[in-house]
Amino acid sequence: MNWIDCSDRMDQYVIKKDGTAVDNEYFMATHVPFRELEFIEFGDTDSKSINLTEEQIYEKYIVNKANKHQMIIVRGMNGTGKSHLIYWLHNRFINDKDNYDGGKEKVIFLRRLGNTVRGAVQQMLNEGLVQDKELYEKFTKFCDAVESQSESEFKTSIYSEYVKRVATDVSNSTYKQIACKNIAAFLYDLRVQEHLMRAGGPIDRCYQMITSGAKAMVTDSMEIIFDKEDFVFPRNIANMIKKDAAQEVRNYYLYDLRDDEDAIAKLVSYLNHFTSGVMQSCANITSENARDLFVNLRKSLCKEGKNLTIFIEDFTSFSIVESELITALAVENGGEYSDLCRVTSVIGITDGYYDSFRDNFKDRVTKQIKVTEQSFSDDEFLLELAARYLNAIYCPRDIVKDWYDGNTENSSLPDPAYKPDIEWDFVEINKKQYTLYPFNKKSLISLYNKLKHKSPRYYLTYVIQHFFAHFADGMEYGDNWRFPEIPTYISVVTLQPPYADSVENTDFLDSDKQRLKVLFSIWGDETTEARGNIVGGVRAEFLASIGLGAFKGVEGGSSATPIKKLQSSVAGKEPVKPAQSQKEIALNRKKEDIESWFEEKKTLEYSSDYNKWVGSFVVQSIAWQDEGLPGDLVTQRLRNGSFVYIEDSKLDTNQNKAVVILKRNSEARTILMGLSLFDYYKDWEFENAPYYQMVLINWIEKNKQTFINNLFGDSVGEKEHPVITWCMAVGYIQGLINGISFDGMSEEQLLHQIMFENSSKIISERTNKEWKDVLTYLTNQASMRGTVRNSLISGSNTIMGIVGDTASGKVQFYRTYELFNSLRHLESKGWDISSELANYNSKAYENIRSYLQGLYAKVDMVVTSEMKLTEKTIKKFEELLGTDPSEEDFIDVVKAISEFYRTCNMAHEVYASVLKEQFERKTPKEQAKEAIGLYHLLKDNSKSKDNMRLLQIFAEAPREKLDDIMSSLIQVETFALKLKDNHSKMSGDIDQIDPPILEEALEELESLSNTIEEMEV
Repeated sequence: MNWIDCSDRMDQYVIKKDGTAVDNEYFMATHVPFRELEFIEFGDTDSKSINLTEEQIYEKYIVNKANKHQMIIVRGMNGTGKSHLIYWLHNRFINDKDNYDGGKEKVIFLRRLGNTVRGAVQQMLNEGLVQDKELYEKFTKFCDAVESQSESEFKTSIYSEYVKRVATDVSNSTYKQIACKNIAAFLYDLRVQEHLMRAGGPIDRCYQMITSGAKAMVTDSMEIIFDKEDFVFPRNIANMIKKDAAQEVRNYYLYDLRDDEDAIAKLVSYLNHFTSGVMQSCANITSENARDLFVNLRKSLCKEGKNLTIFIEDFTSFSIVESELITALAVENGGEYSDLCRVTSVIGITDGYYDSFRDNFKDRVTKQIKVTEQSFSDDEFLLELAARYLNAIYCPRDIVKDWYDGNTENSSLPDPAYKPDIEWDFVEINKKQYTLYPFNKKSLISLYNKLKHKSPRYYLTYVIQHFFAHFADGMEYGDNWRFPEIPTYISVVTLQPPYADSVENTDFLDSDKQRLKVLFSIWGDETTEARGNIVGGVRAEFLASIGLGAFKGVEGGSSATPIKKLQSSVAGKEPVKPAQSQKEIALNRKKEDIESWFEEKKTLEYSSDYNKWVGSFVVQSIAWQDEGLPGDLVTQRLRNGSFVYIEDSKLDTNQNKAVVILKRNSEARTILMGLSLFDYYKDWEFENAPYYQMVLINWIEKNKQTFINNLFGDSVGEKEHPVITWCMAVGYIQGLINGISFDGMSEEQLLHQIMFENSSKIISERTNKEWKDVLTYLTNQASMRGTVRNSLISGSNTIMGIVGDTASGKVQFYRTYELFNSLRHLESKGWDISSELANYNSKAYENIRSYLQGLYAKVDMVVTSEMKLTEKTIKKFEELLGTDPSEEDFIDVVKAISEFYRTCNMAHEVYASVLKEQFERKTPKEQAKEAIGLYHLLKDNSKSKDNMRLLQIFAEAPREKLDDIMSSLIQVETFALKLKDNHSKMSGDIDQIDPPILEEALEELESLSNTIEEMEV
């Protein structure tokens, strides 16, 4: 078999977009009789219909033995086969030797010829319809002008004609005359004109309709020239109209048209109703000329004793004479019109165009034939259609011609031209077997059902022609296989897990993997199970012939039962499905969504559901607490969002913050499909569930550590977790700044203090401004402090039950093992882990980490300021008590002060008792130990660079305490000096003072003064 010859023959002779453009022999060789055509009496579309076959319609109405006047409309959606039916009726009639007499019946077939007005006019000339000499010359000139005039000139003529008809409209039927003037001025505006004459605009559409065809394949809106979108101007044009246009143009646009959908729709309809007249003007003919064209023809045929049967393939091509054509054909002969011949007209028209007919036109229609999907979409019709076309493709042209020339039976077709070497599906026609190779019954029905627009034309083009061309190319050259590549006009096709994964996990090229999946899904039984020489319902020989023989399938069948299996050897129609529930519809939409995302690289639509299911599955599938991880933090993180990121998903999730990341691959497809099915069935008892569970479990185990790292980050120690460590460090620093002393606490006491005690309470007042500022900052950070505290407590609290599905409880039972690990790590680092924070790359708990980093910065600021003040305190203390004072020295001072106050009592001197009591609360030795101890504590650490160690020291306010001691000493010294001075002045009045007591007091003052002076040396 020469496969390229077959492919060329298919494109050149067998399958053409215009079904009536094929040669008669191929048309008849491929024609499948329409079965259930809707037949409606008269022109009302709402009338009740009956179903007739094409042969019944032919015998009763086309043969027209009753010789009745008839206007028969053949209508339907695009591609349904209207033209094919009309062509068959015409061909059937002119070849009917029993009923057709050329001497009594004039038969005219007006074809579409590229959907152009020029083509329609040329046909009328060629068919001899134009008998008036003047009209003949005008039509000829019109056809010549289309070819000779430049595109720009012709378009300008079209536009000018539309505007002229608006400007001269005095009918007042749609708009008042003054409104027509304003509309004409608006259309004459250069900006509006340029927009409407743009490529693809209304004038361009009209030009294409007249000259080169609007489209290769007609659409319902093809005959519509102006559209509402034409008057939705781009912003720059709208701005120019508002700024630069004439006043009447601006007023009409701004106040009568812009943003008013009803006004735009009215304008569009108004302009479109001029189209026929505009075209007539371009042809320089009047409506009377056009009407007389057909009237004269009928008169001429009547004189000859002939009747007229006219077949018009596509009425939209005759928009230049549409109303005149209907008028001339609709008039019934007889009575005052006895000079007209009888007419049977069969006119093809789209549903959309027929709906736009004026009611008085519809009233003239005598019969309607509607081609609907039921006329061609049953399995028997589709399979026979494929068999006939494939046989015509396989048949050499001379064999088809010989068959046609010698054919006397309307129902026959050429003998089978090809039979494959392997057993294959066929269709029996007239007791002969016609192969469907390389298709089978299931593939043909499935592909038709997946067409986005179901019609014979699309079935032939996008199924038969598309797939056979790729098959023939591969068979001929044996490389770069594309069969069975799915075109964009067919819905996404793929294989479901687990069988899809058995293909994805091979070493085949991605293109070959896709071919396998399409083949098993459409040609096969939707599995990849190997049984004998059958793999997934497809013969191994066929796989080998298309370069896929290396795929052996799942030997012995999969342990999972497929959801659905359709055997290709059975009649290829899918079973009738019961009505679907809303839940089933939702599931199917999600399955299509997932497949489109994976196969066609489309954006995932139902991503909110998928993210929720994936997140819940991960949270509940990992035994977090057995892993030594804070389970409550996991559930909190899930609730906070951005837990799951799925590539190309409609849900906007920050990938950098996500815990779970799903890339677009077969594993992710299977995961999403499995969780969708689980959500639907609510358990794992559905078919193929074991496979989905296996994939999900393997995925969890393979990625568990990644999820843990994304949640908690890399461990800062051996077994503690960053978030717990950070929260503990925050609590410790906050406590120190508030003046809490942690010295001497056991590990248990320290944990209890940080986790449960009120560390926000300020223990001691500060004289340091920077320290006060930090205290104010902490007060203002109540929300953040609460977050840290909750994270620490919930993160270390033990959850009882399934993580993710637990109810909160008040029982405090903490995982102290992890807490101690964090505590010991912090202690080993001297509570300074700022360097670890700086090197930490994960986004997990970034808010706590940032807060802790800020606290370390504030610690540095506080300690720096405190060191400067401490330096001054040390200097002042040494100035007061001497360099390196000892405890004995300080004891002597305290004793001297005590003796001083005793003497003052004897002398009845008044003094501040509070000051005296400060030196009596403790023994002189205890006071000396405290003062000298504070002095050495500060001086010994005055050169330290360890901020956290210094903060621990400063937390207990040693500088402030030493400042208070010095302040008391200075106050005593000041009081003593003042008292001495006073007594010196009073020595002249000795009668008022007891001389011995006075002398003793002065001696004590002298002694205190000497003691202090000695310490200052």
